[in-house]
Amino acid sequence: MSEYQNRQDFELDNWPELRAMVNNLVNLVNSERTISREFKSMLFTMASHSNSSTH
Repeated sequence: MSEYQNRQDFELDNWPELRAMVNNLVNLVNSERTISREFKSMLFTMASHSNSSTH
């Protein structure tokens, strides 16, 4: 199991402009039909974790 690492407040809650850009990216990728479902799932997971979500 990995050890806790201090991320120095890098959660997107602390960066509203970056959070908006990530949300725009997620919306763009999800609207495209040529992007694989696997990539969309990976992007969703990345966005969720960066927003401190656990799903």
